[in-house]
Amino acid sequence: MSNMLYACSMLYRAKLPMVIVLNKTDVVGCEFIKEWMDDYESFQEALDDASSSGNGHSEEMAGGSGYYSSLTRSLSLVLDEFYNHLHKVGVSAATGDGVEDFWEVVQKAAVDYEEGYLVDLQCRI
Repeated sequence: MSNMLYACSMLYRAKLPMVIVLNKTDVVGCEFIKEWMDDYESFQEALDDASSSGNGHSEEMAGGSGYYSSLTRSLSLVLDEFYNHLHKVGVSAATGDGVEDFWEVVQKAAVDYEEGYLVDLQCRI
């Protein structure tokens, strides 16, 4: 969560396109994370499931009624809007899965740079 808050602040400060690369997809798939990033409700359901099962963590860490749970739920609203403007891709260096998708996403970010940031920068100069 703290990494994403840092990324959020950098994105809004620099106003540059950002690519999120989820690696090691050969070990654990990234589709559930992409779903959480695209669908606020599915993330809230995952927090509720973690709260009810505990998964070996304290109730506060698992999404219960503690400070961390409250903070996570509140920040997820902010991050929901943040994630809508990001390029996301899963990649496995071991198998090569997702590398083509990665380069496609980088190309989209380059277009965003040329059409958004660069135009804004030229207007300011």
